[in-house]
Amino acid sequence: MKIQWMALPLALAGLAACAAPQAKPAPSPNQPAAYQPPKDQPVMVGTDIIAQVPQAQVWALLTDVDNWGAWNSKVTKVSHGAGLNVGADLSYAWEEKSVSATLDDIKEPERFVWKGARSGDNVRMRWTLSGRPDNTTLVSLRAELKPNAGQTAIANAGVEISAWINALQTVLNKKAADIQAAAAAAAPAPKGKGKKKSHAKAAAKPAPKAVSGTAASAVSPPASAAALSAPAAAPAAGSAGAK
Repeated sequence: MKIQWMALPLALAGLAACAAPQAKPAPSPNQPAAYQPPKDQPVMVGTDIIAQVPQAQVWALLTDVDNWGAWNSKVTKVSHGAGLNVGADLSYAWEEKSVSATLDDIKEPERFVWKGARSGDNVRMRWTLSGRPDNTTLVSLRAELKPNAGQTAIANAGVEISAWINALQTVLNKKAADIQAAAAAAAPAPKGKGKKKSHAKAAAKPAPKAVSGTAASAVSPPASAAALSAPAAAPAAGSAGAK
């Protein structure tokens, strides 16, 4: 049995539909692709990303249904029922169009599936999270379509997949940056050996000599921070004549 991958390249107006069902190279990261299974099995459209945050944080974001719109601008309204049990109402609006959805499957913190999407009432949106040893997370999103789904349905699912995964990646990148910043702030400050050494050297230097009969001040604070790194000033023109 030959597996057929149909790449769906992103375009300004959406995802272009595929041509003849020929075998093509695997898609690049973040580019949704469709797997054409045997005629009696669902068509799968999806993509994967590596999130630079722990699995628990990705799970918390995805399952906070009431706040989907905070990170996915396509979600303009959420009508979430109580709890996250199978069968719970997850209805929402996608660009102001109502989408009737119900929770189809859930396994914390690995799998989150609902039935009902912008691309079709019978489409299942399947999120899968896999924690990695380096504390990052493999995030997979699949749209499950009915068997023998046409090219238009596949393309529409690809557009929706892209909107979800790109919005998620944007907010997770920000979370990753916040984690790094917090870790840097919490890191212990380096020991001040170098500073002590420089102070000792400064104290050992002799006081500056008077130039051309003018007494030099013992302390001359720089006018600005830039003066701290400026080169020493050349002798005044009148000094050479005084010698």
